[in-house]
Amino acid sequence: MQSKTLARPFQFTGKAGTLESLAPFLNTGRVLPLIRFTVSHWRSQPQAILDCCEQRFGDRYLIVRSSSLSEDQEGTSQAGMYDSIGNVCGALALKQSIEKVIRSYGQARECDEVLIQSMATGVLASGVAMTRDPETGLAYYVVNYVPGYGTDGVTAGTDTVHSFVALKSRCSLEPVALKGLFDLLAEVEQLTDRDALDIEFAITDDGPLLFQVRPMTGQGVESIAPHSDLTLHSVLDSEVLLLEGLAQKMRAPGHSFNAFLGLMPDWNPAEMIGVKPRPLAYSLYKELITDVNWASARFRYGYRDMRNKPLMYQLSGSPYICIPYSVESFIPAALPLSIVNSAVARCCDHLAANPSLHDKIEFSIIPTCFTPQLAAMPASFIPAFTGLSAAQHTLYLAELKRVTEHIISDEGPFYSDLTRLPRIQQRIERLGTHQQNEDPLQQLRHALAEAKVVGEIFSGVARAAFVATAIIKSLEAMQRIPAGFTDLLIGGVRTIGRKMADDFRILHKEAFLRLHGHVRPGTYDVRVARYDETPDAYFDWSSPLQRVHRDEGPRVISREIHNAVQQAFNECQLRVTAEHFFKFFDAAVAGREKVKYMYGAFVSQALKAFGSWGQGHQLSREELSFARLDDFIGHCEEVGLETIRHQLACNRARWQSTQSIRTPVIVCKPQDLLYHAIETCNPNFITRTATEAPVVVLRAEDTRQLDIEGCIVLIESADPGFDWIFTHRIAGFITAYGGENSHMSIRAREFSIPAAIGVGQTKFRHLLASTRLILDCAERRIQVLS
Repeated sequence: MQSKTLARPFQFTGKAGTLESLAPFLNTGRVLPLIRFTVSHWRSQPQAILDCCEQRFGDRYLIVRSSSLSEDQEGTSQAGMYDSIGNVCGALALKQSIEKVIRSYGQARECDEVLIQSMATGVLASGVAMTRDPETGLAYYVVNYVPGYGTDGVTAGTDTVHSFVALKSRCSLEPVALKGLFDLLAEVEQLTDRDALDIEFAITDDGPLLFQVRPMTGQGVESIAPHSDLTLHSVLDSEVLLLEGLAQKMRAPGHSFNAFLGLMPDWNPAEMIGVKPRPLAYSLYKELITDVNWASARFRYGYRDMRNKPLMYQLSGSPYICIPYSVESFIPAALPLSIVNSAVARCCDHLAANPSLHDKIEFSIIPTCFTPQLAAMPASFIPAFTGLSAAQHTLYLAELKRVTEHIISDEGPFYSDLTRLPRIQQRIERLGTHQQNEDPLQQLRHALAEAKVVGEIFSGVARAAFVATAIIKSLEAMQRIPAGFTDLLIGGVRTIGRKMADDFRILHKEAFLRLHGHVRPGTYDVRVARYDETPDAYFDWSSPLQRVHRDEGPRVISREIHNAVQQAFNECQLRVTAEHFFKFFDAAVAGREKVKYMYGAFVSQALKAFGSWGQGHQLSREELSFARLDDFIGHCEEVGLETIRHQLACNRARWQSTQSIRTPVIVCKPQDLLYHAIETCNPNFITRTATEAPVVVLRAEDTRQLDIEGCIVLIESADPGFDWIFTHRIAGFITAYGGENSHMSIRAREFSIPAAIGVGQTKFRHLLASTRLILDCAERRIQVLS
């Protein structure tokens, strides 16, 4: 007879025993009727068990589930080790399924059990919920689920998995597909007196079903720091208040639930400085790019003036881009405010409804230049245009065309920017040579001043390169030029990346490092060594890569393609000749890479000077990484060293308090920090080739010499400093962050290396555990082999 009270402390007695113990006490969900029996019982009385099942379940479809005593116990889950067989019908099939489950135990013990239940019906969603963050142990519900009638999509890995995370004490709103789940999770926690549980569930027409409960295992839940939950709540409460103020400031009047912050919509901070950057890297990027330079260059190139509006903000330790500011900065300056406001609001609304586009704003939400494809596309296809009248749409296209023609023209801002490069190159060549006796902080300030100038030029030249690639991609999409021509065209441009690879092949070590030694993986990370500081960690000097010889003479575009491009331009009345466009394309792509390289030289010099100052004051690079730039470009000489040490320690403590906070890729309302979907990403697959190879994981701060020859390289955030990998024979590479036009996408095209750019943090973390992969870019597929 079932006890009317739940035994304390609660005992996890295997899958079947745990469910049977909980079933009578659940108010927020159900356990389906079950029959459990031991292996010994089955071996002695199989027919009696089959008869009992027939009497209990009739002709319903059944599931035969493993319930070995080694499963779902304290300290071990053995999840997925043994078979479970669904949709079983009939006595013969039931007998065969029971035998198969027992065989999956290997050497089955007499006391091991088998669990039989009817198949769930009316299933709306099913999945697995962790009642603490499995990685950090913090007080989050982390749910992976699959909508639909199946019940093993998550555990079997056969369906597209959706994910949702919610702070336990703030999870009043759950996704519609998970209705009732959070109440069930809270009740099971209370019944078991455990707050770290691994729970399998289904949501049905009649409410939640409980399939399995076991204690969570793993380092995350076993190493929870005291008071960590209180710290988490304190930080998030203050961040929500900050977000409420930012939301009122940034978004359009009358819009309360549109997207206003994102990790990757513009200037890719997650790729360049990481999702949880240290204070120095964040303040450098903010000072040099996202405060003013991002907007100044766009204004010079013909877009809206946003120079008084910083682009990047930090919340819960993550760098966020202001989406309304980013969208507005892509709108031609001459358009009236009524059109501007409509476009910004429609774009933010569309992104809120389609958060997977968070890193593809320029491709999928707002056009940032005029292209032949845009001219032929109905306004209803472009989110930015959906609120415009026909006359406003016509005006918008006309102004976008004018801006595009201005950027491409010989008299435009792009070619003007190129004339400044020789003098910048001269200053780079003198870096460090005339500053030997200068105070390191003065060197820091001088290098930063130079970096700001070059950063503004880089912002402009990068815009020109985007215009060039957007136009050629539009022609490829319209099938006016052959498929793959964009990659071929980019691969044929003589860039600094190819020059570095060629220099490595032909120059002696010392000569190579004199030219390229300033490059630093992790451009903004003072902890990471430059090429000339630990060259042997990056390069194999004994076996330089011999690449296929390329003809470096003038590239010849076939007359057929030349005519097709000119005809497309004529049809949309774009006043650019094909000949001039191809010249502009080469200059823009090469110029972007060249100026990016120059900009990196000054940033690297600034960090080198800062490191020297720290060394002179017994401050390690690790400690300096917690500095804020504002503290050192003023007059920190007037501040005592102990005060600086105290500030660094406070910055470190603040940084550490945010490291485990879950942050959404898109913020639509302040409460999104407390509960949000974990968005899946649509990676950018570069080239149309496939490779199968072992996996190597690279991290900028890892100084070990790793053998990456013949491997697929995994890099979470790959900035230009990782160009050293292209002096090795890598099979391919995968990044967590990055877009169609990011630095590593360009390199993949340039060297014809298969790559998946921007797979997202969730997928990337999954791949970190792999040892061998298939990367098939033609089929857009990444398959884990081991």
